[in-house]
Amino acid sequence: MLNRRVFYLGANPELTHSFFGSRDMNFNKGYEFLFGGFFEQSKPGHDPAVVFKKVLTASNIKMNINSVADDCLLQMNRCWSDDKPVDFFEDGYAIVFRMGLRAIVGGKYVEKYFDDIMSAFSILDRDFSGINLFMPKMPTPSAKRRVMALEKARKAIKNIINERQAEENPEPCSFDYFIENNKDQNGVPDLDQILNDLLGLLFAASTNTALISSWIPVYLSAHPQWMEKALQEQEEIMKKYGEKVTGEAVDEMVVLEAIMQEVLRHRVHSFVWREVAKDLQVKGYTIPAGSISIARLEFLTMDTRTYDNPAAFAPERFLTEGRAKSYVFGSGLHPCQGQKLATYETNIFAAYFLRNFEFAERFEKIPEINKEEFSGSWPVVKPIVRIIRKK
Repeated sequence: MLNRRVFYLGANPELTHSFFGSRDMNFNKGYEFLFGGFFEQSKPGHDPAVVFKKVLTASNIKMNINSVADDCLLQMNRCWSDDKPVDFFEDGYAIVFRMGLRAIVGGKYVEKYFDDIMSAFSILDRDFSGINLFMPKMPTPSAKRRVMALEKARKAIKNIINERQAEENPEPCSFDYFIENNKDQNGVPDLDQILNDLLGLLFAASTNTALISSWIPVYLSAHPQWMEKALQEQEEIMKKYGEKVTGEAVDEMVVLEAIMQEVLRHRVHSFVWREVAKDLQVKGYTIPAGSISIARLEFLTMDTRTYDNPAAFAPERFLTEGRAKSYVFGSGLHPCQGQKLATYETNIFAAYFLRNFEFAERFEKIPEINKEEFSGSWPVVKPIVRIIRKK
């Protein structure tokens, strides 16, 4: 059982605003608690946030972004043939998850270990419940499946570490920074801590990014006026940068970025976790330091005090001069360090889809979110639609 206090702020918008506005919250400790039942806790003196900050610099992300984009288009062409029914929450999810993995560990190891890591993370992401969180050692069937999945992912990543160290001239990638920043006092890589940090980054960045990327084509199909604006932007960018999607091209995709932010606002309704660093006073209540505080993102993003007409799909709110603030990437004063990588992955996926495919039929209605899912962002029913390749 847990040995710490947990506070859920419920559906009260005022409490939720206080949560996201407080500076006395620890983002990383909150997620360490979330992962604690299955991921090992960081060793004393080790802060994964410091490693992530070095791994996820703009220069590191752009180091392999062109090859990541090339692989995205290759996988789309493999998965989607003409007039084929497409499940974006299966094919799209896998394509974007692969992009994130490739950006971190390099192409050679993605080809070799993708299936093992992807299948393991699918279980870690979907097969999760409150029982797993609050009673992580209870031997439920779900817990056993997650332990086996985590072991499978650990084995694959440990093989990557060993094989990469044995190479004379390995392909440069962000993975080197995990190794360099996780060595003991004798300079020997700490394999357990490397595994821990890498698993945490993949879980936090790739699974959520892959999921939200799967929603973007669904929303574009249901809102043809915004699909047209996104297509016009892609045509202008191709005139300047050519047909390949590059990091520089992604930086200029302001319409697609706004669409992504609005899809995120509508479809990321998950729980957010923080550890309270100092006693927090909220509406006469004291949440003591060391406690875990939990809020649900939708009570902020769908609140009229945060956005005008929040139920409307209106990407223009992120395009205007005094544009709206986005809260979904870690939210408020505690931004997600993987935001830049997630933005690149999502926009590359959406850009190549727009440039190379079109809908043979459209979604008339956006599927509802399955709020019984712990992640809070999967559809109740997977939307299946036919697409065709552009000539």
